[in-house]
Amino acid sequence: MEGAAIDRTTSLGHLAWRLYPTRIRVVGYSWGVFAQRVANTAAPSVVGLLVASAATFNMTVGFINAFLLATALLAILLPETEGRDLQ
Repeated sequence: MEGAAIDRTTSLGHLAWRLYPTRIRVVGYSWGVFAQRVANTAAPSVVGLLVASAATFNMTVGFINAFLLATALLAILLPETEGRDLQ
């Protein structure tokens, strides 16, 4: 149970219940899971294609890190809700 509490406090998932009504959260979560599964399916093939086409190590790692950077930049755009009425 302690591990679940640590995971909950270190992820952005706990912000969703403060930002959006349940219906919107469910749809957003569904799209997020769908996108993650597509990425998990496509990423090994794309990285394999980069390696097979003699892309350099730096190019391959840069491609992977571009998604990390995009996620971080999009997370910065999340609004602060502390102290606001959310209903």
